Amino acid sequence: SGSAYFYLMGQDMVRYGGYILDTQIRATCYTSGTSPPTAPPAISPTSVGLIVSDGTATRPHCSWSGSCSWSASTQAECAQGLCAASGYATGVFLAASNNPCTTSFVSWSAYFYFYLMDQDVVRYGGYFLDTQITASCSGTTMTAAPTLQPDTVMVVSDGTAMRPHCSWHGKCVWNASTQTECARALCNVSGYGFQGTFVSASNN
Repeated sequence: SGSAYFYLMGQDMVRYGGYILDTQIRATCYTSGTSPPTAPPAISPTSVGLIVSDGTATRPHCSWSGSCSWSASTQAECAQGLCAASGYATGVFLAASNNPCTTSFVSWSAYFYFYLMDQDVVRYGGYFLDTQITASCSGTTMTAAPTLQPDTVMVVSDGTAMRPHCSWHGKCVWNASTQTECARALCNVSGYGFQGTFVSASNN
């Protein structure tokens, strides 16, 4: 009971609300085949640079997984994550396109690189809420390559924006096809792309 995020099978959308019938999904998500197998070579900046995120591996946008707080502290984390991925040692937050806790800069169905401020990691995929970051970066670092996720990971829906449960609106068919649809949507919203395998559901 209560409100949560749900993927609506048959409508291919994620919505927040209180749905009467739903299920928790467990899926195996794959990054192999949806993201480049290796990170691009590290670059070596020499002084100070004004960097604007563009969703590439060396200029990731900022997003989150699990919980979001948009404050001076998390803004600084996003700036540092962007600058580190760009090959700089330090970053100072200057501006953001929007509040990533409530709105998104890019479409969640498109694939980009994102720095996850609550996990301190760069992931490739389609995220539901995110922001474009502008930062002042300086210094050099030997660890410019972003951290990529392993080939597979088990994801369990929890009703958050990045782990939506599965529900329906208008018509419900529960079979192998819709189970796969729910699993792939869960994987995609979680940032792993559409390559997902249904493992189990809490109920019909």
